[in-house]
Amino acid sequence: MKVLSMKHALSVLILLMSSVTFVCGYNNDANTYMNQGSDKHTAKDYDGAIADYTQAIMIDPGNADYYYARAGVKKDKGDDDGAIADYTRTIELNPQSIYAYYCRGDERMSKGDYAGAIADWEKAIALVPSWKEKLQPKIDAAQAKLMQKTAAPADNAQAVDYFNQGDAEFRNGDYDGAIADYTRAIGINPQYVNAYCNRAQAKYDKKDYDGAIVDATRAIELDPNLDPSKGDACYFRGKAEDAKGDLNDVTDVLGAGYAKKDYNDAIADWEKAIALIPFLKLTYQYLIDKTHAKLDFINGDYEKAIASWEQAIQRDATVKEDLQPWIDKAQAKLKKT
Repeated sequence: MKVLSMKHALSVLILLMSSVTFVCGYNNDANTYMNQGSDKHTAKDYDGAIADYTQAIMIDPGNADYYYARAGVKKDKGDDDGAIADYTRTIELNPQSIYAYYCRGDERMSKGDYAGAIADWEKAIALVPSWKEKLQPKIDAAQAKLMQKTAAPADNAQAVDYFNQGDAEFRNGDYDGAIADYTRAIGINPQYVNAYCNRAQAKYDKKDYDGAIVDATRAIELDPNLDPSKGDACYFRGKAEDAKGDLNDVTDVLGAGYAKKDYNDAIADWEKAIALIPFLKLTYQYLIDKTHAKLDFINGDYEKAIASWEQAIQRDATVKEDLQPWIDKAQAKLKKT
């Protein structure tokens, strides 16, 4: 084993210490500008605050908080477009930034982008459901503004055109394009149930499960007796809830609790779908049985879960690919007991 000379060892130590000093200085410089910017914002020196926040961003461009802070100054200065741009960058860096969605919704509302505002506030609710009471009046006000645009038949025809265009994009696998056109259709006609249904499906396929749940829920609120064959809001909300349950770490007590809620919500939605359209029972009963078995798995009844999944495979061999990973996980748990 080669031993470093004392001189070499000292040089390495000095290099490491200088690196630490550089990194710490790097962060301290950004924080200094942030603090200066905050003081200037409070003093209503908006240009000075923006300049300081911009310096912080130049030092640490990956910090979402700096963009959020600068957005707030631009908002107070009346620069709506600049504020929206910074809130958007905040969300890109931190997709869980509920306040950025909330504030960007306010800015979009003030600019007359009612559909954009609604989308932001609904995303905030999806992230923090307890905000629904606070945000629903804002959403209702934006919906009312949108309703003023729906009186002309030409506008309704344009909504249908956007809807059909969205369907074509969805069939081609262009989910982003489909979502954009369904959103345009909803912007023209906020009561467009099928547009919400189909947008929920597109969001589900993009693995935006929270967004799919929000859209499916809105479709159900608009038409509680929704025929699932027209887009199946109940079905896709159940699928999104089931998928969210799968994302939880069921070996953790908190994760298992979230998973149980998601799975039970999914089962309730599929049972509602069956009640609406009885002939779909064969299709949805498999999902219900599969998810009941997942609950058995979470509760530690691995043998019961395995038996349920294996019976499902015997009835329909095409579901083996879907269920085998769960069977393998349950068998691995059994070996440890």
